[in-house]
Amino acid sequence: KAALQAELVTAAAELAAVKDASKAEAERLRQEASSAVAEALSAKSDELAAAAAEAKRLATERDEQAAQQAELQAELSRVRDRDATVEARARAKSEELAGAKSQSARLSEEVSALEAELAQAKGAAKDAVQQKVQARKADLVMANAEVQTLEQDVAAAEQERAAVSARMRELEEEVQRSSKEAFAAAEQAEKLQQEKAALEAELVTAAAELAAVKDASKAEAERLRQEASSA
Repeated sequence: KAALQAELVTAAAELAAVKDASKAEAERLRQEASSAVAEALSAKSDELAAAAAEAKRLATERDEQAAQQAELQAELSRVRDRDATVEARARAKSEELAGAKSQSARLSEEVSALEAELAQAKGAAKDAVQQKVQARKADLVMANAEVQTLEQDVAAAEQERAAVSARMRELEEEVQRSSKEAFAAAEQAEKLQQEKAALEAELVTAAAELAAVKDASKAEAERLRQEASSA
């Protein structure tokens, strides 16, 4: 009887040891599996956070580009209006110059004709012609002065128009470049959004895998416990 009791005690101790070992092994396996999945889950979370930060940066950059493009478009519109105004002023000055030159040429012809007439005139008639010559010469001096002034005005208007046209071309190039950059940024943002969605799906999958590992570990621990109890 004492021997049987001793064997019974030994068997009970062995059973307890098996239970403890089973629990320990099950816990070790659960921790290993959970740790691996948890690390993967943490890595995906970090990637997702980085993607979200990049998406936020791109959104800010896109807003800044949109504001800059709006400013460029507004300035381009103003410069185009100015170009039209300068062109109209230059055209008007050119027309005035053409008229002044025509007037100068006509007066020059009149002076020449009067001088020829003066050479043939005599007496009182010669004095009258002389007065006409002097009057026409005075008109011609004024007309020539007007021509010189208008030539300077036309040159200044053409110079201003050239500067405005150059600025307009520069702005058009900037607007075009800004549009290309905005398009590229939009494509990059779309690509990043797709990557972010994929990471979110992977994160959900990893979380489900972690939960499944935990459930499997619990089930395995329960199975080992039952097997040890049966033994």
